[in-house]
Amino acid sequence: TMDVPRLRAIGMPLLAGVALLYDHLAGQDVARTGLLGVGLLTLVYVGLSWLALVRWYRPGARLHLGNVFLAIDLGFIALLMHFTGGTASWFFVALLVRGADMATVGQRAVLWFGVMALACYLGLLGWAIAVGQHHPDWAAEAARIGILLVGHGYFALNARRVEQLRRRTAGVVKVATDLIRELEERGEELEAARERAEEASRVK
Repeated sequence: TMDVPRLRAIGMPLLAGVALLYDHLAGQDVARTGLLGVGLLTLVYVGLSWLALVRWYRPGARLHLGNVFLAIDLGFIALLMHFTGGTASWFFVALLVRGADMATVGQRAVLWFGVMALACYLGLLGWAIAVGQHHPDWAAEAARIGILLVGHGYFALNARRVEQLRRRTAGVVKVATDLIRELEERGEELEAARERAEEASRVK
């Protein structure tokens, strides 16, 4: 249960740190204040989300609190993109991370996070166009959207194979369990028959 929160506690601040390093190396001083704010906000968010998971997370709950925070993470990635070049930022590939994380969970989870990632990207693009900060190169935008779609499609195919393997493994385990139970029952029957035979021989 704590593996994913622990990885988030490392990964999200690390991603913000990489964004600050990129900003410093690129000499984009204008964005640095915003990035510092996002970095601090990320630290607070990760800490509070960790506490919330410890307090309220329940396996099998109708609302999976862990997935809620994983989805919110995409919003923070979009913020980092905003301060490091907008939709042209190389940080857009980080939008693929949550879909990859879900490859072992299931195909539906991968596709859901794919939709969320695409929504974050399109929201960032739409906002930048609306405020006049971005004159899109539509060929490049289409390529990035294509990368998001193809990437999540690939993860979904992997998730489907994982699901098939999981079902196959569960079937094999069920067959093995049934065989073991049947052998135990036959063993008990043989033991009962042996006892009856010994009792009959003593009577004679």
